[in-house]
Amino acid sequence: SMRKVRTIMNLRREHNVYIKSLPAMFIILGSTHYFGRYDEYMEALELIIEEMSVLKPGEYDENLVRLVWGGGRGMEFGVYEAIDDAGACIMGWNLLNTFEVGFDETIEDPLDQFVTYQIGGKNAGTVESGLRAMEYQIKKAKATGILLYGYVGCSAGSVVFELQRDHFKKMGIPTMNVLGSFQVGPPTGQLVTRVKAFIEMLS
Repeated sequence: SMRKVRTIMNLRREHNVYIKSLPAMFIILGSTHYFGRYDEYMEALELIIEEMSVLKPGEYDENLVRLVWGGGRGMEFGVYEAIDDAGACIMGWNLLNTFEVGFDETIEDPLDQFVTYQIGGKNAGTVESGLRAMEYQIKKAKATGILLYGYVGCSAGSVVFELQRDHFKKMGIPTMNVLGSFQVGPPTGQLVTRVKAFIEMLS
């Protein structure tokens, strides 16, 4: 399923409003649990790939603020809706369970293949490896801003985010910390307002 998700997200970079940020997040969420319906989920991915593969250059491609989302996935789905409504799109996803990296089947030894997968380009380990993964996403997505999503009360994540913000500030890339929770209800009005103001600044 990860290969299919990766294909869809790569196609989104050329057709950024065919699947907006919120449905893209649902696709990513499904890659971990298939919503309990593996066959239906895989069939949906194949259908999306089939539809997007025949799109012509320029179709469903709007001049939107392109963002990278980093950190947690967040359950407050209204944040993603706010991003879409504000004229932006998440084109890069820097998540711990990344779909960007697949197994290198040209490596013969299965153990070497597994080790290469674990350490190659994944957002895991040190802050430095996370920064490299984020820089890769920014370049690939042609993003002009970063949203770092952390959970309220997670002190470890807060420290990492500050290091990331400082790093990208020096690079001239605006970065905003977004703190949320595991709730599935709507985000606070204050959070939505902050996200929209950040996007407006980048417009």
